[in-house]
Amino acid sequence: MNTTAKWDRHQINAEIRRRGMTLTGIARDAG
Repeated sequence: MNTTAKWDRHQINAEIRRRGMTLTGIARDAG
């Protein structure tokens, strides 16, 4: 697939930090 993502990695990381989460925490929650 060659679709342009609405979010880039920096925007995602900024939003995650804004919500007080971390990628590690999300991964842990996801199992």
